[in-house]
Amino acid sequence: MKRFLNEHWGDTASVIGLVVSLVGFAIAIRQASAARTAAQRAEAAANRVRSTIYGFDLLQNLTALTQILSEIVTLHRHSAWQAVVER
Repeated sequence: MKRFLNEHWGDTASVIGLVVSLVGFAIAIRQASAARTAAQRAEAAANRVRSTIYGFDLLQNLTALTQILSEIVTLHRHSAWQAVVER
């Protein structure tokens, strides 16, 4: 065996290099897949947060609109027409 390795050390090194390269490539593919999955999960989480924020913003706008309409109704009942027009 020692004689074979001495005579064919270049071939042996090439085979070992090929095996190491293939293992490294497989690890790189697995890591890229994991990174893609993590990016997709992060995107989904960001979309959920964005939707929640839009919902809060909509709720805030509807609350403000309700207050304005209530004020307009009160001004209308008191015949404060100039204030109604400005509001």
